[in-house]
Amino acid sequence: SLGTYAILLIVLFWCRKLARKAPWNYFLFFFFTIAQAYFVSGICATFSTEGMISQVIISAGMTAGVTVSVALYVMIKKADSEYLIGASGHFSALSIYYPAVLSLYLAFKFSALASFSSAILAVISCAFLILATDSLAKGVEDHIEVDDYVLGVVTVHVDIIGGFLFLIAVCAGARNTEEGESHLTITQL
Repeated sequence: SLGTYAILLIVLFWCRKLARKAPWNYFLFFFFTIAQAYFVSGICATFSTEGMISQVIISAGMTAGVTVSVALYVMIKKADSEYLIGASGHFSALSIYYPAVLSLYLAFKFSALASFSSAILAVISCAFLILATDSLAKGVEDHIEVDDYVLGVVTVHVDIIGGFLFLIAVCAGARNTEEGESHLTITQL
């Protein structure tokens, strides 16, 4: 599912003619959503079999809170959000690395360093979400034009899911650090 997710993300962002043409853009988005849902549900199922279902639920709640907070922030703020990255444009296409980076953390078993790194990456993902939402609300996204409404949705969608995956890693890492355990590895995925 990770390979399908990555291929569809690349097709959506690099094959603009296909991504702009209905109904192909809807089909691509549908299959992209299915692939990403399958990947995320696999990660959540792995955590639930390891007895970490509460960490998945906590991460889902935090993700919902962040998403609502970002939407409210973008609606009421007066300042420009470009300061979040320090350059114009949105680099959410790099979000293709979110699942890969999470998998690397799982491969090294949870530790305090992995949890800290995931927390930093969750904050970066939140900054991308703010920038993407703000740019789409203003209609000034550098790489997304008016006809690219599916790409706009994918950009925000990938940022939300990336933040969720990093929050799961933070919560699970904190649990394993408290218990003195580290038993979830990439081979179990």
